[in-house]
Amino acid sequence: MLFSFSAYQDRTIFRPVVRFARRYFNGVCNLIYWFPVIWRDRCFDHHYLFAILHHKLANMERFFWTESLAANAHKYARQIHICTLALDRILKDGYLAEKYEDHFRKWGDFRNLRTEKEQALYRKELRGLMEREEMLIKQDVDYVLRLIGKHGRSWWD
Repeated sequence: MLFSFSAYQDRTIFRPVVRFARRYFNGVCNLIYWFPVIWRDRCFDHHYLFAILHHKLANMERFFWTESLAANAHKYARQIHICTLALDRILKDGYLAEKYEDHFRKWGDFRNLRTEKEQALYRKELRGLMEREEMLIKQDVDYVLRLIGKHGRSWWD
């Protein structure tokens, strides 16, 4: 017999090799998974921060629904799912799209308004819509960050 390994030598040699191969494969899969998100990332806008966070949380949610062995995995997945839904709303940025459409249908183009009173009313309504939209976005951002702050450290397998 050319090679003779005892059971101890078999474990000490091949387990680290298998562990390294799994980690290498997982790393390559992570590179492929993250490449499109990182490629689109830009440093000048908050949108990309939320896109990266959404991508990470969606991956964690999938993990907790399908692969996790943690006792509370489904509870964690639901908490993460709430975060991803709020991040979806933030990324789509269509909070008051119907209200804006109604506003522009009602008033038409700003240049077509004839009197100062019409223009002032147009601006007032538009400013109100913009403030309401900003408040809704802020609520979602605060909610996501509060959930991550409260539960994020428990989201592990």
